[in-house]
Order: sequence, then C-alpha cells, then structure tokens
Amino acid sequence: MINPENNCFEEIQHTADWAIRVCASSPEALFECCASGMYSLLKVKKSNESPEIQKKIHLQGVDLESLLVSFLSDLLFFYETERVVFNWMRLRIQNNELDGELRGFFIESIQEEIKAVTYHQMEIKQNAKGLSVTVVFDV
Repeated sequence: MINPENNCFEEIQHTADWAIRVCASSPEALFECCASGMYSLLKVKKSNESPEIQKKIHLQGVDLESLLVSFLSDLLFFYETERVVFNWMRLRIQNNELDGELRGFFIESIQEEIKAVTYHQMEIKQNAKGLSVTVVFDV
C-alpha cells in the first residue's frame, strides 16, 4: 500500500506553487511518500466502477533527484492522459534506476491541478532518520 510510513509528508508554504517536505527510511519509501503527497494535493475522487489498473515502469536517472522527477512526472502523465492514480506500489531503486509495479484506479474527478514537477529546491538529503526531500509542484 502506498504511504508505508505514517505522516511521511507535509505540505509546506511556497509562493505561487505547492510544495511538500517528505521524510522516509529508504529511497523506495521516499518515492512512495512523494507520490502519496502529490496525490493528496490533487484531492482525487475514485470512480465508483473502476477496475484495478496495473502498470509496470522502468526509469533511469543521472541521480536520485532526476529519477524522482521522472517518477512523479510519469505518475502525472498517467493521471492526465488515462485518468489513473496509483494507491499501491512496489518499487526497487538501484544505481539510479527504478523498476516498479503499480496498482491503482480510474478517477472520477479532481479538485486541484498540478502542471509539472520541478527541480526547484530539490535535494535528497541523508539524515539520522533516513532521507528527506522538498518537492515543488508548478500549479
């Protein structure tokens, strides 16, 4: 299930855009929490008659930050083109490559829009509890 760690993200104030601060124990948990935070900003409503949707993804990045932007951008792409969001993820991240299995559902409606994931202020930092990052979304 997505968002494996309770309260792994918080919305933070940002001028003109939206931002979340995310903390997690591993890169995989960090990416899942970032997805959960992004979806919470969108305020999606599940379609009542939605079958389960399954996807596999493979992404590469030059570093973890570029991999995270690619991952979240792909999730936005699925949301925008197929009206699908994912509430279950199994991710494996190794050598700046991500392999993932995603399960989710079609959405009926959303209350908010996100145009893009940005690199603004993005730096994945190691700390005593694991990893942290701030993600800024263009709205």
